[in-house]
Amino acid sequence: MESSTFIGIGIAAIFLSVLIAGLVYISARVFSRVRAPVVVEAPPAILENVSSFDGAVIIVRKGGKALYINDRARELFGFNGEVPDLNRMARMAQPHDAFLELFATEGQASVTVANRPLEATSVRVPG
Repeated sequence: MESSTFIGIGIAAIFLSVLIAGLVYISARVFSRVRAPVVVEAPPAILENVSSFDGAVIIVRKGGKALYINDRARELFGFNGEVPDLNRMARMAQPHDAFLELFATEGQASVTVANRPLEATSVRVPG
């Protein structure tokens, strides 16, 4: 009678282990779909300066990752909750090279985005 008790406990332990593993797997799948914020906010000191600016503002880190893009720029480039992508923005801008050059060095350029001619200015942001 004792061996059947051990077998019952063993089967229950195996069943419980499979159940726990399944719950861990399902919860990992569900929580992996939760996205991080679309854009990492730029430092508050920078945001204080650009929040009063009426134009489109894009702050990009070395390597081309967008750190901040304001609502005006999101509207201009058609980002509706999507992750801002510098390459996508460059494809929408004419001339492409002049647009990308603004993120490489400080300067000014005339570009067209969504059939809208724009005067763009870039400045280096410390930090």
